[in-house]
Amino acid sequence: MASAKQTAGGAAALAAALTLSGPAIQKWEGYANDPYWDLAHVRTVCWGETRGVQERRYSDAECLAMFRNSQAEHGREIQACLPPLVPTPVLAAFIVFGYNVGVANACRSTAARRIWAGDVTSGCNGLLAWNKVRQVRRDASGAFVTNYVVKQGLANRRAAERALCLQGAA
Repeated sequence: MASAKQTAGGAAALAAALTLSGPAIQKWEGYANDPYWDLAHVRTVCWGETRGVQERRYSDAECLAMFRNSQAEHGREIQACLPPLVPTPVLAAFIVFGYNVGVANACRSTAARRIWAGDVTSGCNGLLAWNKVRQVRRDASGAFVTNYVVKQGLANRRAAERALCLQGAA
């Protein structure tokens, strides 16, 4: 069982990482009060919110509340799947990453495994691999074919996440 000191330290680390990750998430997710289809064809609203999106206009106050709740939830889940005492910039970068690809994907990633292995630089570099979007199309015979296509916006986002993460590798 975690001691009160460990729990307080974990809470402080998470608070610092949330402060660092919030502006980055908002920058890369963009903002829309009206629902739209994102690159992965997922219904999205506000700052990348995908859960329970209704076909209606959301107020700025609703979007901010949804963002704060979602960011905190992502942060807690990402913190739980990374090693204890991971540097704050690494935790923040993985929160940004997990907000975009989903906590399960972030936690199962090779990048996270490398962090667990103690190779922070390699773990940060591993974020760069997540720069593709799945495209499904029909080929000439009518069969569905899945391709993964690099998207420059995702490549840019991953480069920024990597740069943040590497601040914790020093």
